[in-house]
Amino acid sequence: MGGPDEGGRMTGRGRLARTAVAAAALSIAVALGVSGCSADLIDSLHQAGHDVKSHAEAAGKGRALTTGHVAPDGSGNACTLTKPCDLATAVARAAPGSTIRLAGGTYPTTRLAADGAPRLDGADRNATVEPEPGATPVFGALTTEAPHLTWTGITVTVQWYLNGGAVGNVVDDVKVDGGGLFVRSSDITVKDSEFMNGSSIDGIQVGLSNNVLIEGNSVHDYNQDKNDNIHADCIQVFDSSNVTIRGNRLKNCYNTGLIISVGAGKGIHTLTVESNFIQGCIVVGPRCGGGSSAALQEKSATDLVVRGNTFANGSVRLVQTPGLVFDRNIVGYISSCDAPMTNSIIEFWNTKMCGTPAVVSRDGNRAVKVAFQDQDAGDLRPADASTVRISPQGTLGPVATDIDGHPMPADVAGAAAP
Repeated sequence: MGGPDEGGRMTGRGRLARTAVAAAALSIAVALGVSGCSADLIDSLHQAGHDVKSHAEAAGKGRALTTGHVAPDGSGNACTLTKPCDLATAVARAAPGSTIRLAGGTYPTTRLAADGAPRLDGADRNATVEPEPGATPVFGALTTEAPHLTWTGITVTVQWYLNGGAVGNVVDDVKVDGGGLFVRSSDITVKDSEFMNGSSIDGIQVGLSNNVLIEGNSVHDYNQDKNDNIHADCIQVFDSSNVTIRGNRLKNCYNTGLIISVGAGKGIHTLTVESNFIQGCIVVGPRCGGGSSAALQEKSATDLVVRGNTFANGSVRLVQTPGLVFDRNIVGYISSCDAPMTNSIIEFWNTKMCGTPAVVSRDGNRAVKVAFQDQDAGDLRPADASTVRISPQGTLGPVATDIDGHPMPADVAGAAAP
């Protein structure tokens, strides 16, 4: 192969190779719609050899898509409405801000590789994966390592993994029915979606992840009928940092509504839980075992902030950990008489352990039975405003908004303003 001679000069074959790379860079720039292409641009593309290689490989599959069309039996790389491709091909051709539209039907097991979306790596605008108008695309098992995708309007029925390469993925207005979502990446958002009817599986599981937002979702009805020693939680978090769980409705998950776990022992750092309705089993029976509404006693957790939530139909398990804030919550049942909390309402507690928990009547806490709108239906908005009022102490303020987006008064505990 041609290359530099001993004096650092390019040999003839080396110059030809470099010229070929520059020419390829120029053609890629033109294909991507770059006007006014200059030698400086060519040199910069040449210096970023891995970018040239990635774009060249993608260009071999077709020019960048503005809108791509996909079908369960799609093939080829045209990705048009009349000649749809498969999802992996469309993602490989997607550009930032593009749209990938899915025809209706049941899709085969799908895996999107980390190197399958070269144009999306480091993108400032996600490519959107959505149904064709009026279509209902359904996936069984779905795994993605591809970065910067926004998923909307799809249904998943088995397992959905967002693995390490899926940086910047957004899950928005999707349905997971019979399965669960497993987050193993960074800069992930899961919002305004519904997770339901899983068996011996978690609704949403966050592990080995950083910078994750779980907001505005409904997670409900996860049983353990498979009897395979895998407990079912609405949301489980382990070995992760900078996670926010906000404005969700969780109920009827066999083990817990929300649990933080030891995982591999790497710890949970900076977890914020605010403005959620979190219920255990509303009706205890074979499909819902009567576990905790929240299990927050993992000692490896640091900077755990739990505020402005309503916990019902199950115990809250809580221990002191570094940086803990537990403020302005409604707690249906507290399992420990010395649980650390401020400005909160306690409905019931373990009377076999103590007559009255020490925290009642101090630090802004009070004991009262709260009147909800419809607890059995999961509506934990207060029916009587007086039952959620507190006389706050300390310097901590309330959450900015309640579960429905309304401003939260400083003298109210729980997730809903009266």
